[in-house]
Amino acid sequence: RMGLWIPRAEAVMLPYVAKDFYHLRRMFDSDFGLGIREEMLTKFNWRALDTWYNGTRETTSNRPLNSIEDFKGLKLRVPNAKPNLNYAKLSGASPTPMAFSEVYLALQTNAVDGQENPLPTIKTMKFYEVQKNLAMTNHIVNDQMVIIADATWQKLSDEEKELVQKAVKKAGDAHTASVKKQEEELVSFFQSEGVTVTYPDLAPFREAMQPLYKEFESKIGQPIVEKLAAM
Repeated sequence: RMGLWIPRAEAVMLPYVAKDFYHLRRMFDSDFGLGIREEMLTKFNWRALDTWYNGTRETTSNRPLNSIEDFKGLKLRVPNAKPNLNYAKLSGASPTPMAFSEVYLALQTNAVDGQENPLPTIKTMKFYEVQKNLAMTNHIVNDQMVIIADATWQKLSDEEKELVQKAVKKAGDAHTASVKKQEEELVSFFQSEGVTVTYPDLAPFREAMQPLYKEFESKIGQPIVEKLAAM
C-alpha cells in the first residue's frame, strides 16, 4: 500500500518478488527499504517502526489448479489492487474485482471460479465450504507495517522510545509466529474438510510476471526488481 505514496515501494508487493516473509524482511531492512522509510519520514512524517507478517496469499478454486495452464479462463476474484489484478491476468485467469463481503456467495453460486487470500482469511471467511481446491501459489506475501506519527515519536523520552521499540518487536515476533503456526495447521485442516491441496510449479508463474516487472521498472526508472528478488 505504501506504493500509493512512494511508487517504487510497490516493488515488494509485485507477484513473486518476495519468496516469504524472511525475504520481505531482508528487503525492509536493506538500503532499498531504509530509503523508503526515510522518504516516508521526510515527506509524510510517518516513522516506520517494524513490519509484521500477515500471511501469504494462496488460490482456491472450483476446479484443481495443478499448473499455470489450469488458470486459463479462470474467473478469479481479486481485490481491486494492481498486484492482485496483475497476478490473475498474467497467470491467464480473468481478474474479477468485487467487494470482500460478496465473495462467499459469488463462490457458492459459481459467479466466480476462485479467489485468492491468506490461509487464515480462507478459514475465517469459510471459503473452504464452497471451494474444494486449494493451490499453494504463494504469489504475494502480505505484511503489516507499524507506523507512528513522527510528531508523536518526538514527544517521547529516550527511555519511552526504547520501551516502544521493544514492545513493537515483541508483539511483532508473537504475531508473525502465530500467523505462521496457523498456516502450518490450516493445510491439514482444509484437507480434513475435503479440500484438495495442490503445489503447482511456481517457476512458470514467475516467468509470466516478467512483462509486469519490466513495465514497473520503466515507470519508476530503476532496475530494482531482480535485485530485490535476489536478496
